[in-house]
Amino acid sequence: MKFLKPLLIIIVIILASYSLFVAFPRKVNDNNYQKPSVAATIFPLYDIVKNIAGNEIDVSLILPPGASPHTFEPTPTILREMKKAQTVFMIGHGIDDWAKSLVEDSNKILAVDNGITLRPNDPHYFLTGENAILISQTVADSLILALPNLTGSISENQKKYQIELEKMNEQIKTELSKVKNRELITFHDAWYYFAEAYGLNIVGTFEPSVGREPTPQYLAKLSQKIKETGVRVLYAEPQFSTRGIEAFLNDNNVSVVIIDPEGGGVESTSFINLMISNARTIAKNQ
Repeated sequence: MKFLKPLLIIIVIILASYSLFVAFPRKVNDNNYQKPSVAATIFPLYDIVKNIAGNEIDVSLILPPGASPHTFEPTPTILREMKKAQTVFMIGHGIDDWAKSLVEDSNKILAVDNGITLRPNDPHYFLTGENAILISQTVADSLILALPNLTGSISENQKKYQIELEKMNEQIKTELSKVKNRELITFHDAWYYFAEAYGLNIVGTFEPSVGREPTPQYLAKLSQKIKETGVRVLYAEPQFSTRGIEAFLNDNNVSVVIIDPEGGGVESTSFINLMISNARTIAKNQ
């Protein structure tokens, strides 16, 4: 009997150690454990993915903040991040199609346009609250399919983020509700989804399409629209230079104001912050 008590203590210690191992298996291998990794092409999509992924998944941004997706050249570091990623989320439709050529396995690429009514010649469908919610659902579905063990946390993250996106959507509507002149001129065709969602009307763009120089006839028609609508601001993006259009601006008594469809800089630390900032800028200048 005197040996029974030490034996029982040893058994209890073994069982307790086993229970801890089962309950916290990853703690034993902390040094070797690597989180699942995904990537997103541009900042708005990256921030949406990051909110859905939470702390359990590493998310990499491919396009550096401030860079133009239309002229992007990836660095070796970015290429390594894309190779490591299990999934690369993209917008598609011309804005980041370069991602397809940078990934060896095409099955890793996922465009997030599921359920979204698309416009021709404008890939910026992510610039509305409702479409951002659809994107968040597509991202969540993809992550759950790839990582079913994280279903609970991914689903919870998506529900919380959707509430934030719904609040953002209402705030933008409020910001723009008192705008008197709802006619806009933009530098290029990035804002049609935003305008349609929030009751604005784009009457023209300086560039007929990205990188395409406007003809004198085209600019004459645009000048006529400016006179008819009383527009006094041309909204441009920080990713594009407005050098060379000073004569057009002066001739039409129009000034340039910057709004940002892609963000990622100091002034746009989140997708939601970016969207609200753009709405406030438009409200202030209309």
